Amino acid sequence: MVMKKDWKYLWMILPVCLFLHTSAQSVTIGNIFIQGNRKTKTYIVERELSFKKGDTVTISQLVNAFHTAHDRLINTHLFNEVLIYVKDFSGYKVNVEIEVKERWYIFPVPYFKPVDRNFTAWSQKHYSLSRVNYGGKFTHYNFTGRNDNLTAWLITGYARQFELYYNQPPPLPCCQVLTSSDLVSSRVRIPLSSLRFDSVPARLLAGSSLAGRGRF
Repeated sequence: MVMKKDWKYLWMILPVCLFLHTSAQSVTIGNIFIQGNRKTKTYIVERELSFKKGDTVTISQLVNAFHTAHDRLINTHLFNEVLIYVKDFSGYKVNVEIEVKERWYIFPVPYFKPVDRNFTAWSQKHYSLSRVNYGGKFTHYNFTGRNDNLTAWLITGYARQFELYYNQPPPLPCCQVLTSSDLVSSRVRIPLSSLRFDSVPARLLAGSSLAGRGRF
């Protein structure tokens, strides 16, 4: 039985229904094509699907599977739009098309803050820029295309500080109720003089969660 909330997906497989005359007829899922994932790895999309190539389902079950897959993909916060439909069919075999529109993943934020307790105290120092911390925060919410996050803080001025944090969610959908700190969590101090930016991704990818902090 097709649930009321899934009727919006029914038109996508209407030609199949007309050909088979009934939504209770079973079909076999053929190829699954994924389009639009320029940054996101294909397996990240595939692991959110409740169906796979070779599955035999009824039309009603296929509609429900499309709805479930749509919601799971949206809930990854990687995509603004997700469209799942039957691309074509031959006999009782259907090929599925998945189109995604990726969100913007990179968010730089400027940072500017006087070190004095308030603006009055800062004014007594003639608004000296030597009494100011400034810099920025950079966050990439899909750093390597695996739904992993990289956040970097770079602060200079009165005090100079660098913070780096990397987080990769658990690989299996059934484990997503856990946070990375439940699995692997480590905090280390990184001497900035020894930090090479071209080696950061390889070092960070060694663990699920890694945070670093240093002063220079």
